[in-house]
Amino acid sequence: MKASNKYWQMLDSHPPYVTALADLIGWSHNFDFPTPFNLFLDLIGFSVEHYGEYYCVSVPNLGYEELSKLGLALDEYSMRPWDVNNWLEDLLKAVNEDGNSETN
Repeated sequence: MKASNKYWQMLDSHPPYVTALADLIGWSHNFDFPTPFNLFLDLIGFSVEHYGEYYCVSVPNLGYEELSKLGLALDEYSMRPWDVNNWLEDLLKAVNEDGNSETN
């Protein structure tokens, strides 16, 4: 995935309330679409709210590690949904900040 420097900096220096989510996002870079991160966005309603549709037509095949990371990220989201949503919006805006067009 090509992404701006700001995107990678935000992932590396994330606030403590998105530690598990940042880990899930980093882990998801090893997957083809749809990724565990795409499923996370669908489960919290972010993809429909911001893009008008779900990313995952069917649930991606996830192993124990991916399910664990997804569960921890969802737990974080449940404790601070507004903060997580705001951070996600900023992160996803940063993806193309340097003019890149390829995203996962």
